[in-house]
Amino acid sequence: MQRREFHQSLAAALGAVPLAGIDSTHSDLARRLQQACEILTEATASQQVRAATLHVRLRDQQESFCFGDAKTPQAMFLLGSISKPVCMTALMTLFDQKRFALDDLVSRYLPLPAAEGRDQMTVRHLLTHTCGLPDQLPQNNALRAAHAGLQEFVQATLSTPLLFKPGTAYSYSSMGILLAARIAELLAEKPIAELVQSAVFDRLQLQHSAQGLGRFTPADFVPVQIEQAAPEAGGGDPTAKLWDWNSEYWRRLGAPWGGTHMSAPDVAEWLAEFMDTRGRVVTPATARLMIQNHNPDGLESRGLGFDVGRNSGSRGCSDQTFGHTGSTGTAAWADPEIRAICVVLTALPGRAVDPHPRELASEAVVRGLRRRVVPAQQRHHHARGIRAERADELITREGGVGEDARRTGDGTLVQPAPFPPRANRVPAWIRECHRHDVVRRHHHGARWRLRPHHVPGEPGQVGPHASERRERLDRASALEKGQRGEGGSERRRVVPVLGEAGDAEGCVRGRQLRQERTHVAPDAAGLPCQTTRFYANVHGDTQS
Repeated sequence: MQRREFHQSLAAALGAVPLAGIDSTHSDLARRLQQACEILTEATASQQVRAATLHVRLRDQQESFCFGDAKTPQAMFLLGSISKPVCMTALMTLFDQKRFALDDLVSRYLPLPAAEGRDQMTVRHLLTHTCGLPDQLPQNNALRAAHAGLQEFVQATLSTPLLFKPGTAYSYSSMGILLAARIAELLAEKPIAELVQSAVFDRLQLQHSAQGLGRFTPADFVPVQIEQAAPEAGGGDPTAKLWDWNSEYWRRLGAPWGGTHMSAPDVAEWLAEFMDTRGRVVTPATARLMIQNHNPDGLESRGLGFDVGRNSGSRGCSDQTFGHTGSTGTAAWADPEIRAICVVLTALPGRAVDPHPRELASEAVVRGLRRRVVPAQQRHHHARGIRAERADELITREGGVGEDARRTGDGTLVQPAPFPPRANRVPAWIRECHRHDVVRRHHHGARWRLRPHHVPGEPGQVGPHASERRERLDRASALEKGQRGEGGSERRRVVPVLGEAGDAEGCVRGRQLRQERTHVAPDAAGLPCQTTRFYANVHGDTQS
């Protein structure tokens, strides 16, 4: 892809008209989302992803962007498994009406056989994936090829052997969600699609959402890149065109485990109902109940339909985070700690590539938002042994405290060094990029490029926060800059030298300085290219 085309695409993305009348080209939030936009812009420009939308909320700000074949931020995508908490939200409106209790036996509503402990299966087990039912039925593809209705899936599920006794283990189960949706249908005396529409979409006034087709046609939705889908969805099977994700049958079925269509702003509005507990759909108490962990210690944390905990979002999210992902290439999470919501919808199936652009974009959003909300008094430099007052002098206002930082008894902030030990000269930020198959490009205006990158002798030895530490290094205060050199320009700055393992000596050494020189000059193609060298390293080596 040509750089000019890349920048034009990025400018178009950043210039997309957001919700709430915010000017994307000038807003603080939009600037902090530039890296996420770059990732999705380049992914769509290369045709790795044919369509994507991004919506981010931070307190009273919100921004929407569209990429590739998604011509508007309101483009509607097949959500995949994000459908599960959406449909369970409709079920919990009946909970508010005291139509059922979470610990009611499923056999009270459905004709479950008593064998294998099924008579002990509760509604809570269905919602937390501890019911013992499989994710997909053994005859899943056959049922879909025969254009079976939801009732046929229910009947097959009732007689399917359990993986374990209910409540004793965790196993992700789409069929458990199906039975919960069937209970909702029986209690509400209407199909699940109608219940979701009336209890969720109508109450939130969502105009670009539907369970199944609703009032829309298949042409109104963004198609999934089905040739890259999992076999369960008919990927790579030329005979599956009549029942795969893009077929009218599947779109019309509205499966509660994966058949919801929504736009990114609509998904964010639905998530806000739980973060802000406004009570428009479920009561505030029920909203809080749905996003807290209901599984015992030793089992994966799950809310009622939701993923909960930091693993439900991106790396850097808090323990309060809740959300879900979808196998069609979607992700949505909300972090109440920073009052942020992020929704990334793509047409690329989730298992098609690793890392997926939705994950890279989502992680970029977390980094940007975390930098924005960290209080100034908590900011510190990346190096070990920098005292708090000195750290505030060195770090820029966009810095942040790493999760692995700690303060010693004398007030010193101690943070693991961003570079590997002396025996390994490969910088940690390069190893982190290797893990994500992302390589920094040193040309102005194009920070990231997706391509495999091999680092010899680095078989997966990557720290959890390496890239963030490298970013903090890059943002260290410039003490000298603007000096011109022949054929280009040279920027110099002084940064702290890395100390040892946090002992007293290391704290002293950590306050020593080294000089970083960055030379910017035209490369062979006439494009500006920068080269950075570090001098006076405490270990005595020079990195370039």
